[in-house]
Amino acid sequence: MNIYRVRVGSNAPDRMARVEEAIRRLPAVDWRSEVVESPDWRCPDDPDAMIYANAEVTCHSLLPRDQFRALLKSIETKMGRDRSHPTLVSIDLDLL
Repeated sequence: MNIYRVRVGSNAPDRMARVEEAIRRLPAVDWRSEVVESPDWRCPDDPDAMIYANAEVTCHSLLPRDQFRALLKSIETKMGRDRSHPTLVSIDLDLL
């Protein structure tokens, strides 16, 4: 059994719901942080800056690291991640 730590984030208008949905799609989550919202770190004093929602989770899986990473990318794709628009992040799953 492998243990993976995943950071989950979104800056879409429905970011909180997207983060929660992504967490539900992850396998065997046994720990999760609260979801925290924060402004874009590149412009923290700009009231019109994008707001991000982020959380971290711990998952257990039999998948080896490369297959688990592919699973994360698959979840991103199914949830509408479009890397051609890098400023709008519908969902982002990073293996830590």
